Amino acid sequence: MDSPIVDFTRLTPPELIDGVPAFLSDDSGWYWSTNKAWGNLELEYPRTAVEQALLQSFTQFGCGVSMLRLGRSLLHSYRYPSEIQSDYLGLQYLLSGMDAFNIVLRETAAPLSIKKYVYTPEFIGLCQLAIHEVADKNISICPELSEFLRKSVSHIQH
Repeated sequence: MDSPIVDFTRLTPPELIDGVPAFLSDDSGWYWSTNKAWGNLELEYPRTAVEQALLQSFTQFGCGVSMLRLGRSLLHSYRYPSEIQSDYLGLQYLLSGMDAFNIVLRETAAPLSIKKYVYTPEFIGLCQLAIHEVADKNISICPELSEFLRKSVSHIQH
């Protein structure tokens, strides 16, 4: 994802992200981390500006899961009230994250953790949210992404 329009990563205490670049350089797969917490901060369902800023920091390292979670948390329709809200920015992160998953899953060497993650209730719910938001706001997205979202949701019905 390109640089965000609104950068709130400075809300993240430096000690929380100091070790992330080193963690990434050891090829540990943080790129697609599905961790639900970082220290005592909630990553799956962030509510505070600091938690959202931490997720935005991780998106800058290319974490697709963080893109999805941040996108969901920024939307006004998010079921857990969060401190930073923007439908425009939320959709940007949500759709960029879905596009990243679509690209990675087309590779034959996609990480096993990602192949498993797309069958989780969290990911399927995020796909349903993306479909709803695109339809509700009458947004045009590329046919490949639309097909990816449709297939991701339809595999739970079989």
